[in-house]
Amino acid sequence: MSTENNVEIMNTNAPKTSMLWRRKMKTYFDSLDKRGSGYIQKSDFVRRFEHIKRVYRLSPTVQEAFNHILLTIFWGEMATCGVDTGDSRKVYFHEFVTNTSMNLIPENVQVFKKVLEYLAR
Repeated sequence: MSTENNVEIMNTNAPKTSMLWRRKMKTYFDSLDKRGSGYIQKSDFVRRFEHIKRVYRLSPTVQEAFNHILLTIFWGEMATCGVDTGDSRKVYFHEFVTNTSMNLIPENVQVFKKVLEYLAR
């Protein structure tokens, strides 16, 4: 990992990300990692979904959409890049940032298209 012109380069495959973007991802990561274990798991996304469902009293249709977006798309595709999405999978911060940043390059924006397509149903 190196820093060049206030842009962090995580690995040769990942796109360059700004320090501001990385700090935002750290804030989001920490909000999921309530245990402070240094990694996130599928259960953290389930807990986030349960919190949203409880606080906003979502209708069953909206619950289904949020469940799909958080677990299938955000966990299953963004956080893990589709590799081992099971309950015991641990994703550490560096991997989370690398995997998430991979969705910023133009050829990988399908994950965001999936969210929009799912919401448009």
